Amino acid sequence: MVGIARVTDLVRRALVDDAALCVGLDRDFSPVFSKLESYKRLLARKGLVLLAETHGEPAGMAVLEEQAGELALHNLLVVPRYRRQGFATALLKAVGKHASAEDLNRVTLEVRESNRAALALYESRGFQVDARRPGYYPGGDSGARETAILMSLVVSGPPNADARRPRRPFTNAGADST
Repeated sequence: MVGIARVTDLVRRALVDDAALCVGLDRDFSPVFSKLESYKRLLARKGLVLLAETHGEPAGMAVLEEQAGELALHNLLVVPRYRRQGFATALLKAVGKHASAEDLNRVTLEVRESNRAALALYESRGFQVDARRPGYYPGGDSGARETAILMSLVVSGPPNADARRPRRPFTNAGADST
């Protein structure tokens, strides 16, 4: 088992040249973008992919994009054989550090209501439930659509960030809050 202290040192920012690696991870374990051009565009603009690596191979990634002064976490995945070894926690710590360094005051995400492991992880890292979107995700074999849980984490900026830019409250008009 890999300890979190060692894992943290293995998270790096993906480069445009890593787009094919990102597509492979996405396709194999969590198809969100799954297209090379999507990752190239994301990495070339205000997007960010953080890669966790171990033993010379990818262990997971976090896919992020700056949106309206916040950092949106589009996807967080860990390769199955590396789960429960601290990689997701290391990636989330790196996400928080990036948001803070870039003076982004909030990290947002959405997650399937049925993904209890992810919900527990996010809550353990300080994310709060902001709202629910019933019927947001397509259903599986049953055909029933699934609720998305919207979550966010307020992060502190770099030193004196509060003096430079006041924190903006999160609003989600029209959504059911929990």
